[in-house]
Amino acid sequence: MKRVRLILSIALVITAVLVLDACKKDEIKQYDTDTVKYTIPPPEFSTFTDPRDGQNYITVKIGNQWWFAQNLNYQTGNSWSYDNKPSNGNTYGRLYDWQTAMTACPEGWHLPSVTEWVALTNSLCGENFAGSQMKNTFGWNAPNADATNKSGFSALPGGLRNTLG
Repeated sequence: MKRVRLILSIALVITAVLVLDACKKDEIKQYDTDTVKYTIPPPEFSTFTDPRDGQNYITVKIGNQWWFAQNLNYQTGNSWSYDNKPSNGNTYGRLYDWQTAMTACPEGWHLPSVTEWVALTNSLCGENFAGSQMKNTFGWNAPNADATNKSGFSALPGGLRNTLG
């Protein structure tokens, strides 16, 4: 089933359980962990058009799951562009309050569960490697030397919004 991730959900990846056995060996990308090499398969990409507003999104298959490789930019009540600049929405997606985030996903997509996040990190050789493989190589504050985006997930820091705006 297809999954979508929203801006602030990336923090859940860090809390996922480390299970290195889920990784395949002897494929394309290798990571040396104390002389044991773990690898991940290359990403598979597709596209999705949101029928509500016609916006196109790149999607990526990681493990057995499909994810948005871009932050959702669907404008609805209780959603905002970072710094209230529409151009930030185009780049980083929109910010949503929790209640809105639970209903903002297009039909057939949903916010991932903790179990789905764990499966994602396991597909990327566990939490020690998943973050760097999911982060885009631009858009983050330094130091960002470990970002490779080898998974194709393309995570960007979309900002935050507090009660003061």
